[in-house]
Amino acid sequence: PVFTGTVVAAETSQDEVAHLGPQTSALEAMREAGSAGAYDRVPFKSASSVFTFDTKTQKLHLHHFAAETMGDGNISGSGHIWCEYGKEEHPQAVDVRFEGSNLPADTILRKYAPSGVQIP
Repeated sequence: PVFTGTVVAAETSQDEVAHLGPQTSALEAMREAGSAGAYDRVPFKSASSVFTFDTKTQKLHLHHFAAETMGDGNISGSGHIWCEYGKEEHPQAVDVRFEGSNLPADTILRKYAPSGVQIP
């Protein structure tokens, strides 16, 4: 079967985030910010997507993705994610293209800079 639809993420409480799956950099970002979601270390105030999930290929196709970061920037994009167990390290597991505007670059950069590095 192929599933298609729209998903919207709204702000999540700290109690809800505390009970989510294994520790990842995205969950860490959500815990710090009290956000609706995160991609890697970048937390979102809100996010939405129009998607198709093909159960045969185990691929999630994001036809359109939009998010507002915690610093009031905007991200949009599309692509696909291979959701098959054990394939997350495969070079073709994630193929997404994002574009951002008004992003809080200093705040995002601090999340990736090694400790002790001064951000100008």
